[in-house]
Amino acid sequence: MVKKKLIPVIVILLIPFAAGFGADGKLGIGFRASSMKSVKGTFRDNVAMSDYVNSAAGYGLIIRQQISNGFSVEFGVDYGFMKLSQDYKSDDSKNPGWVLPRISASNIIPIVRWIVIPSVKFGVDIAPWRFTEDGPKGETSLFEGEKVQKMSFGLHGGVELEIPLAKWISLIAEGRYTYLFCRDNFFFGETFSEQGLFSFSAGLTVFPF
Repeated sequence: MVKKKLIPVIVILLIPFAAGFGADGKLGIGFRASSMKSVKGTFRDNVAMSDYVNSAAGYGLIIRQQISNGFSVEFGVDYGFMKLSQDYKSDDSKNPGWVLPRISASNIIPIVRWIVIPSVKFGVDIAPWRFTEDGPKGETSLFEGEKVQKMSFGLHGGVELEIPLAKWISLIAEGRYTYLFCRDNFFFGETFSEQGLFSFSAGLTVFPF
């Protein structure tokens, strides 16, 4: 039911993004290094996800299209692996954790254009996440015979700061909160909840076109 209610929201957020490519503004390509932390939600038996997994480093790529001086759109992919906290590991020889890739579409609205450019950023995510038994490429964890994995929708919002270094390159830093709709009582139990994540990223974006 929740997912059905989200469909109109996702469509509305994607309309300007889909229309943006092909606009006359600058087209940029960028790389991001990031850190990611769980800040909301429970795993199982009401254990907070922030206690269950550690924060993690990640990386990502983006494509950005400037539509006008007051509006840009961005498509991005990023990846992170959040290792289980030592308190919840059953075997010290293994490295279990939460594999969390995300695909996102964002709308970017500059607040002011000056030496630096602060902006508001919001959009939608798709996250094909899973828990593994040993490392990011390990076997998927099981709960009562079912794999602990899901393709989840999400919504995100945050702020970014762009520092133009030249007409063709910028340094961009961003703080973002993402809310993922992960709950599935049938497969993961009643105490596995929706999840909230905070991430900080920074990197260079070049505008060759």
